[in-house]
Amino acid sequence: MTEEKANELVRSTLSTISEVTKADNDYWSSKLENKIDEPCSYISRSKQGKQFRSLLIKTFNEIYYELDKPIIDMLSKVAERLHNASLVIDDIEDNSAMRRGMKTSHLVYGVAGSLNSANYSYFLALQELIDFEKNDSSQNGTNHARLAEVTQIFNEELLNLHRGQGLDIYWRDYRDKLDLSTIPSTTDYINMVKNKTGGLFRLMIRLMDCYSSFSVKETFKKERTDSILCLCDYLGIIYQIRDDYLNLLSDSAVASNKGDFAEDITEGKFSFPVVLGIHQELKDSTNGSRIYEILLKKTSDVVLKKEMLSLLEKFGIFSSTKKVIQELGNTVIKTYLHSRNIKTQSLQKVVESLTSV
Repeated sequence: MTEEKANELVRSTLSTISEVTKADNDYWSSKLENKIDEPCSYISRSKQGKQFRSLLIKTFNEIYYELDKPIIDMLSKVAERLHNASLVIDDIEDNSAMRRGMKTSHLVYGVAGSLNSANYSYFLALQELIDFEKNDSSQNGTNHARLAEVTQIFNEELLNLHRGQGLDIYWRDYRDKLDLSTIPSTTDYINMVKNKTGGLFRLMIRLMDCYSSFSVKETFKKERTDSILCLCDYLGIIYQIRDDYLNLLSDSAVASNKGDFAEDITEGKFSFPVVLGIHQELKDSTNGSRIYEILLKKTSDVVLKKEMLSLLEKFGIFSSTKKVIQELGNTVIKTYLHSRNIKTQSLQKVVESLTSV
């Protein structure tokens, strides 16, 4: 390259930098946005997506809050965005091959791009909430007090979600710090699930409560801060126990969508049936726990998986788990629905769909 051409290259580069750094220059575009959002939008395109959280938001709104449609649409969008992002990260952390009957995002787009897309989606969800406050025509300008509360709620429940997920990973991967005397108990499991699965449920309900501006019927003001959130915890627990139960059944939709037989065993996951099974085996046997031994292997061997499932069946774990799911559903209906002087048919249908195993 001649000196003249080199100087021209420098001048051209400096001119480009000067242009790009102008205050009014907005380089970002929807085309670029779509590129980095693709791993998350990919997983949302499956027709097998449950959209359970959106249904829950609409159902709770009909019963308790009566918020306007724009708020509900925005919250549903936030819920699905957060959920899909968490699935992308969850699949990476679990090294899963299938999700909703399709290849997982990280196998299609790579780990790095999928991680970035999922993390970006968390911030996009928060930005949706911020933008809504700025553009809410019912307010005279931004409601800074409500925005502060919305942001605080969002941060608290995202922390809870990561605490729950972190514990689940800790039990699975840090085996050198666990032995038969320190493996998670049923209490440990339920507390983990309250954060991992219940956190997103609570986030949506707490945001609805915030947007209601205390306009909810007087009867439900105390319930809003106590009973409704407790109900969300119950729903999260039922949801996760059911998911764990179905994962171990080879003929279930969960197992086929995941693309593997009893995938949780391969992951070495302390799922609800496994936790019950290990502790029951330790009570009934003086020779330790064969269930725990197999779990430690993180095996894909069908013979070993079937051995563990046979042990769980032998100790009555599957029937007990099914009964727990159904009894939790009955508790929710009796305690939170039938005892309230409100129309709860739609919510009862949600509960019944969760407990149909």
